[in-house]
Amino acid sequence: MSRREGNNRLAVPAQDALVKQPIIIYLDTQDYINTFKKPADDPNVQTLREVLLRRDGGKVLIGYSAITLIEFITKPNIEYRAERRERGEHVKAICGRNAFPMIDDLQNGARFPNGGFWVGTPESKPIDLKSIWRKEEKKLIEGFVRQPGVNRNIRRRLKRPNAIFKLAKSANLEFMTQRDDYGSIPVPQSFIDDRVMTRLMCGEIRFEYAEKRLMEWANDPSEFSTIVYEYNDSDPVIDRFFKKTIDNMEGLAKEITILFGKILEHNKSIEAINEKIRRLKPLHSGRIKPLKQTRLAPSTGFSALEGKICSKYHPHFRTYLEEAISGNLVYKRSDMMDLYQMVYAYECDLFRCDRHMAHRFRNTPEVSTKLVAKFVDLPDRIDALLRQRP
Repeated sequence: MSRREGNNRLAVPAQDALVKQPIIIYLDTQDYINTFKKPADDPNVQTLREVLLRRDGGKVLIGYSAITLIEFITKPNIEYRAERRERGEHVKAICGRNAFPMIDDLQNGARFPNGGFWVGTPESKPIDLKSIWRKEEKKLIEGFVRQPGVNRNIRRRLKRPNAIFKLAKSANLEFMTQRDDYGSIPVPQSFIDDRVMTRLMCGEIRFEYAEKRLMEWANDPSEFSTIVYEYNDSDPVIDRFFKKTIDNMEGLAKEITILFGKILEHNKSIEAINEKIRRLKPLHSGRIKPLKQTRLAPSTGFSALEGKICSKYHPHFRTYLEEAISGNLVYKRSDMMDLYQMVYAYECDLFRCDRHMAHRFRNTPEVSTKLVAKFVDLPDRIDALLRQRP
């Protein structure tokens, strides 16, 4: 490999270099952690280099999700500010503008690479600029009509379309040109420096341009930490996004586990009674019939998940629930993040996860053939899948 190739091993390829049907890959959060700021001879970095060579050859597309960023960029203290941004840049260097939509957006039809938006869709509006603009417009008109000499005819003209643009432009007015003008609303500093709200008020630019600019900034992985930490309190980011959901799922899992535990105890009691009946049966000529046990039906508990997540993604949640009910696993709170990551296995061709997850879902047909338990195996799995394609 040349010196130039070595220095640019994470460079994102041009889109026109991609083949018609590249393999879509979802990396485990641990893969980003294990390759971040590591030496070139590190085994994980060497594996990543092999994967990126296939990416640069147009054979694969690598995508990230909101969960990737939430798990990878978790250090809230100010001393980690530079590192947090570097972590976002690391994700961007590997994936470019290829994002898996948030689960709610998936349910509403968004699909990879989703215009590079890990939250929302290309049509989404992170901030309602028109509402902000209308408030400023109202204040401007109210202030103007109170001035001496403004008669009814002038007030009537102010109600015409685009009248506010002419008024703002002729008066050389400035709107929302300071950070404090936006309160807790996250906007990039360049948005303020470029006087975007003033130019909107004067009719010099369109709302679509400003909203697109905001959306692209909000979905830039390198800006993720700025948005979640510097515009908000520094509470753990995983809790901020997922605590309520994880709490609900945890409560549900525990309730179901307790329920089926009681059913098992009940069935043991029934079995003991039936054993006595079998011993008495010869004396009573079959007039005493055995009692029926309560059937273990995972779907009974699983129905509580309906509506919480799209039915397309139920199978692995069902698998997990069945394992918990059967006693083959002990529920752990951290499992919930893994389960939500697994949603993206339905949306890609190869899905990186740890060995425990790969083993747990080895018999779940919808995802089992996509799981890659070891990062080092990923290049060979890519090549094998490429050989299967026409």
